Amino acid sequence: MTVSTSDTERKDSYVYHVIRETTDILYDYGDSDIRGTYKTLEDANEAARRDLFKEDEYKKADLEDYSESTKHDGTVLINAGTGEIDFIVKVVCRIIPSDLNSPDRTVYIVNRTETTTSKTASSNTTTTEKISKTVGIYQKEDSANEAAERELRKAAGIKSWRDRRRFKGVFREEYDLEGLFEGAATIKNVGAGEKGITVVVERRTLE
Repeated sequence: MTVSTSDTERKDSYVYHVIRETTDILYDYGDSDIRGTYKTLEDANEAARRDLFKEDEYKKADLEDYSESTKHDGTVLINAGTGEIDFIVKVVCRIIPSDLNSPDRTVYIVNRTETTTSKTASSNTTTTEKISKTVGIYQKEDSANEAAERELRKAAGIKSWRDRRRFKGVFREEYDLEGLFEGAATIKNVGAGEKGITVVVERRTLE
């Protein structure tokens, strides 16, 4: 007799990222940043509420707009602005499959950041857009490093060393002093500009 395990019986766990998205209206620039990773929704929501005010970065009086709402899944969403800079601080839930649960509360997160720079000939202006996302969460360092390497090569269109030799632009793969993967590629002539891609592995201890 075969015994199957239904999805409801899986003991998946969750982590919650606090993400800040920043849009600089004056310089037409935007980026996003993972500000912290938490094991409970309550801790993540509280961290999101404090994010703009940590270390006196901003005070309520500095913000022309500030509003807080709660989404259907219970995560906090904050919209704020200074007149020149708009902020969105939000909580995003990530599922860690049951086979990735780590007793020592250490996980390895693969993050990808894509920066696109384009030029507008008519107005002679340069626009930069930066998008960051979490590609995956792993229990083992080797698995995370391998996934990061695959992600970078896929983004750069490199399937073999022959592609690597023909690559036009910057391409590097290296490991930091702790043995975690760091890679970057710059793809030129994307429209009227270029695209930069970085993929890194971060070691995080869940709070």
